[in-house]
Amino acid sequence: MRPIALVNTPLKFNEYKFTSIQFPLNLGYLSSYIKPYGFECALWDYAIERYDPAAFAQRVIEESPPIIGFHCITPNIEAGHAMAAIVKKVRPETVVIAGGPHCTALPERTLKEFPAFDAAVACEGEQAFLEICNAVELGLPFTGIAGAVHRGADGEIISEPARPVPANLDELPFPDRDLRPPRLYSGTHPTKVVPRSRFSKVIEIITMRGCPFNCFFCAGHGVFQHTTRMRSVENVMAEIEECRMKYGLDYLLIQDDTFILHRPRVMELCEHFRRLGIGWACNARANLVDTPLLDAMARSGCRKVVFGIESGSDDMLLRIEKQTTVEQVKDAIRMSRAAGIRTVEGTIIIGGHPSETTAQLRATLNLVRTLDLDFFNADIIVPYPGSEAYSFMKERGLILSEKWSLYVPYGKLPQWRTENFSPEDMVNFQKLFMLRYYLRPSYFLRQFLRIRNPARLLYFFRMAFDYFRREFLRPPEKNNK
Repeated sequence: MRPIALVNTPLKFNEYKFTSIQFPLNLGYLSSYIKPYGFECALWDYAIERYDPAAFAQRVIEESPPIIGFHCITPNIEAGHAMAAIVKKVRPETVVIAGGPHCTALPERTLKEFPAFDAAVACEGEQAFLEICNAVELGLPFTGIAGAVHRGADGEIISEPARPVPANLDELPFPDRDLRPPRLYSGTHPTKVVPRSRFSKVIEIITMRGCPFNCFFCAGHGVFQHTTRMRSVENVMAEIEECRMKYGLDYLLIQDDTFILHRPRVMELCEHFRRLGIGWACNARANLVDTPLLDAMARSGCRKVVFGIESGSDDMLLRIEKQTTVEQVKDAIRMSRAAGIRTVEGTIIIGGHPSETTAQLRATLNLVRTLDLDFFNADIIVPYPGSEAYSFMKERGLILSEKWSLYVPYGKLPQWRTENFSPEDMVNFQKLFMLRYYLRPSYFLRQFLRIRNPARLLYFFRMAFDYFRREFLRPPEKNNK
């Protein structure tokens, strides 16, 4: 059997200079999971490869993969389907599978809306994908493959029962990073202020799956079926050691939704990181950090933490079920600074709940201007399928269009409104927040005094210039359909 192609579809083709790009660990897990059963995979990562439709068609013809799997989130599902349509045109016998959060949220609708997909896999897909590969090799239908939605002999869409999530993550093999060696990602950055270069060997890792919190705007719960599972410290360190031996490693990007969830586990991992002498970054929550934890993180090499601030209104934080308070946000950022963590980033959401008012947004703006953040993001709420926000807004007629490629938090005109704000209002608020935060002499002075490395200073200003050029010097993309 020829190698199976796994396609990482970018949000926007051929525009990735200052976009955060990570090695697709989910596809790496698929490859390593099916490899012991005699299957080989090739990664076509169009987040780092330049995409051309004609060249893509030729690649399909020349490599003739029996299966092509597309990883699709909501805003790139249309792009993935356009590529799938090319596959079906030049090599109809290739089986095309879609997977990812969008397919999990809308499995049957995905196949109805996008006819070039033969099947879709919901939730965590390793076992279902293996069974699909076995079925294709043996010429069997996909009937009975839990977690799959597929087309029957007469074209009808068949939804198989859900598949339980893997209970013990230690039993999963480590992601197959040999699909695309990390050196090929040089020149990109996986997160702000962490550029890859020949001097910086960054490796991404996932130490847990799922999140116990139920934020209003999050669509991740469906993928993990409202479960939270953690890998053991020994298993995590074994993967890190493998990466050190094979690729070199001096910076670890932890991609967990909430790495700091289990304090004893974090403290134990911190001690290992300290002994290794590596830098690392993670996502955190304001209601879970304190001074001893942040001090331990900083001592062990933590150079960046990212907080979801979401709002400067306690009422809004309650409505979006964030389980944090404004005071906790202030304390978390102050303690992170005191601990000596080099980069602190925060994000708010405009229209995080559709009931948000101008007064509540003003409270958010007043809050963030008092926070000592290196990077600040003002996102617009996106009602991703699978989130509570999607159901809430759809029921109330607040979703104006389901042109999925426009379902991003910046750069495009929203196809939805809130109870108090039009799409244009939200874009204007977003620009106001970003300008009011970054165009302050005090902000520039703090950053200048903190940056000792000229290369880091150049990187910072190039990032800022590129962002403002793209977001402020051209109008947001509209739905012209």
